Amino acid sequence: DEKSTKIGRQNRNLFQTDYVLPIGKSTQFEAGYRGSYTNSTSDYAVVERVNQNDPYTNVAEFTNNFEYIENISAFYTQIGTKFFKKLSVLGGLRFENTNLEINQLLTNDFNKRNYNNVFPSLFLTYELNDDTNVSINYSKRISRPRDRFINPFSSYTSNTNLFVGDPKLNPAFTDAFDIGYLRKWDKITLSTSAYYNHTTDAFQTVRKESGRFINGIPVIINTPFNLGEDNRIGMEVTLNYSLKKWWKLNSNVNYFYNETKGDYQFTDSNNVLVNQNFDY
Repeated sequence: DEKSTKIGRQNRNLFQTDYVLPIGKSTQFEAGYRGSYTNSTSDYAVVERVNQNDPYTNVAEFTNNFEYIENISAFYTQIGTKFFKKLSVLGGLRFENTNLEINQLLTNDFNKRNYNNVFPSLFLTYELNDDTNVSINYSKRISRPRDRFINPFSSYTSNTNLFVGDPKLNPAFTDAFDIGYLRKWDKITLSTSAYYNHTTDAFQTVRKESGRFINGIPVIINTPFNLGEDNRIGMEVTLNYSLKKWWKLNSNVNYFYNETKGDYQFTDSNNVLVNQNFDY
């Protein structure tokens, strides 16, 4: 007879300040700061008893108190201007400092991570007429692993199939390119874009043997890791139709091709080096 309990708490504070300075009739300068401070804890416990009259006892392997602290400070600046009343240009730069603490309070296992990143962006829009424009955009993006992905303690759904996070998991970064076309009519707006996204250190989950056995059954560990790269190319079409002032119809189609490249190596219970290929 087994029971599991989880008590989660999260405290998040967000601070943001922006400065805007118009320069002439067609230029605008902006700068700002955004701070995101998150502190979350997850108190997880598994108890069991062999016989109905026995008291419940903790299963130490699955009982932990996980604390995750994420402090992100971002400074940005951008400037936009318009040339010849047709071409709009917006360029930006964002600097981020990320400070992480990944703590196991019951085992006194503390991990700290600190890294800095710079994110440029550039947006170009050309107005063919009052109702039509084309655009070319570029931006760099970040995708951080969720707290579950970096919690080194395993959750308990099966004693032979466990999910274990990796506190050394790095964020994934994406270079995003986009070419867009926008056309407006009286009641209809058509928006299309072709895009290409190149991601490095994308997340993937590997299944591997832990080296332990329960009644002859190998215990399997599922754990995330940073894959080599991920490429996505596609096209999106969005159509908006204003039937009435109070009634609008929206439709969207997104078709894309995705390619993943990467390998993962580990040593199994027979001391054999296993290479898992994640190309697809």
